[in-house]
Amino acid sequence: MANTQNRNSIEQIISSKAMLKLKQKNNKRAALAIVVVSVALLFTAVFSFNYIAENELDKAATKASYNLDTVKSLHNNQLNFLKNVVFQLNSESELQRFIMDKNELSKQFIVDNWLTITEQLNWIHQIRYIDNNGYELLKVKFDAELGIAEHIGVVQNIRSEDFFQQAQNLKQHEMYISAINLNREYNELSYPLTPVLRIAMPVYLSPEHLSGYIVVNFFADKLLSMINDVTFNFPGVSLVVDEQGNYLQGYESEQNWSFDLAGAQTVKFRDQYADVWRAMQSAEGEFSRTDDRFIYRQLDFVDNLGEVKRYFVIQHINRNDVDAEYGAQISNLYLVFALLLILAIFEIIVIFKGKLRKQVEHNSLELISALFFSKEPILITDSKWNIDAVNKAFSKSTGYLLDDVAGMPCDHLYLFDDADLLAEMTKTVDQDGFWLGELQNKRKDGGETTNLIFVSSVKSIKGRVLHYVVQMLDITKRKMMENELKIAAAAFDTRSAITITDRNGNIIRANKAFTDITGYDLADVLGQNPSILSSGKHDQQFYQHLWQAIIDTGFWQGEIYNRHKNGSIYPEWITISSIKNDAGEIIYYVATFEDITERKRLEAEIEKLSQDDGKLY
Repeated sequence: MANTQNRNSIEQIISSKAMLKLKQKNNKRAALAIVVVSVALLFTAVFSFNYIAENELDKAATKASYNLDTVKSLHNNQLNFLKNVVFQLNSESELQRFIMDKNELSKQFIVDNWLTITEQLNWIHQIRYIDNNGYELLKVKFDAELGIAEHIGVVQNIRSEDFFQQAQNLKQHEMYISAINLNREYNELSYPLTPVLRIAMPVYLSPEHLSGYIVVNFFADKLLSMINDVTFNFPGVSLVVDEQGNYLQGYESEQNWSFDLAGAQTVKFRDQYADVWRAMQSAEGEFSRTDDRFIYRQLDFVDNLGEVKRYFVIQHINRNDVDAEYGAQISNLYLVFALLLILAIFEIIVIFKGKLRKQVEHNSLELISALFFSKEPILITDSKWNIDAVNKAFSKSTGYLLDDVAGMPCDHLYLFDDADLLAEMTKTVDQDGFWLGELQNKRKDGGETTNLIFVSSVKSIKGRVLHYVVQMLDITKRKMMENELKIAAAAFDTRSAITITDRNGNIIRANKAFTDITGYDLADVLGQNPSILSSGKHDQQFYQHLWQAIIDTGFWQGEIYNRHKNGSIYPEWITISSIKNDAGEIIYYVATFEDITERKRLEAEIEKLSQDDGKLY
């Protein structure tokens, strides 16, 4: 029964009305073939050969049309997803904090967060924060060969780059989307050749204060892979060309990006197929030749500057591609017509019905294969939010198999346990085409995770929602890091003075109580050694014992006399602890202390009173 539900669900992915039209079209042609067979065996055999070949070419073109419509829909969904990734990075509160005070803790948190996002999404080539002068202050890069992300500390100035010049025309909340081209570092192509799509967004600390730009380089070959996934095992050749007719993906690998490579021989689609190219400029559709079909769709990248970067995805199907696939069936038809005309009529009916059923299933599976081969958890529901299908990544992430959840409402999985939220999601997807948000989810084993949820819809030709596609990204670790940072910030706001030094003992952070006790502002001591507070009352041996205790135990506590900024000497009770990373290496020292001048004075008075009382007796 589960298999029947899945088959029905799969067939509905394309559109039930479109499937009905396809059935009617094939049934009519099958009936025509039967009539022709009845007229004359020889004529029917010759005619059937040409007819079936032409028919298969037409069906392949129709199927290609559905595939390219899917490519265009997925392209829009993916572009919206990429825009939202940039928006989320731009909205990061810790980035605002780093821009304001340039402290190392904020910088490290941002870098760690970017590294995590880059490795998890598998879409991002680079994330950069660039100031208004074009300097890269923060940069994270993903090494596709090693499969890891790394922080790039070398700063380069990209002020002369075209995308930076364009980004300077943006207003708050606007985005600039570049053309797809090969990545360059220091104006030189980077190897291996990496096609990238850049999205830039200005960072404002306030509506009047532009501080810089977030620029994200996305792997453009992911978009090309999506096209190839949809058209996998399909007759013909999948091509991608730009507005000038240059090949991003051509017939031969040598044609790919030849226009962007110095010294390469450039071959353009518009020169090879001028008549097809002229037709493509007017509208999307199909161009037919005697033995060829060119099915094409436009993929537009539109930004807030009003610029449209247009690309064409083309499926070129030649008659030889179809003949090679269906030649065996055509040969069998000759034999059937020669032996039994009546049996041939019956067989044609059976064959056409079987082929149609397989074609419907095959078409639908290809439409969702691009999503279901994703490494991200994905589930597909019907229009009532009842689960139809899940991919392997979903099962791995949640512990639920398809048999566990088939036909179940989403709220039974604790994905949407709020009826109002579900209604809001439905309304937002209907109006905007997608919904993006964070949800607390529960695994099958009872564990809880936090996920970034991206929901889009699959609609029929009439616009009726048939399915919802839910993509999930586990951001549990990122949320834990945010909570830990909030706790650390709360602990920092205390009456005790706190200083944090790096492994070399140089001050990188101090709280307000430090200023109140020592008289020094953070700007006075930033990058300085705490020895600037030394009163001179302790010898070298005292400090040697102090640091040896920290090295041996990670901790020291005691009384020290230090010097105020105004020159006065005061006693303090201080605790010094070392902070280590996972490798056991010391990365920070944290010192907390209090001025105990008043306590020392009271102790002295008590001691004096005690001595006076002793004299009385």
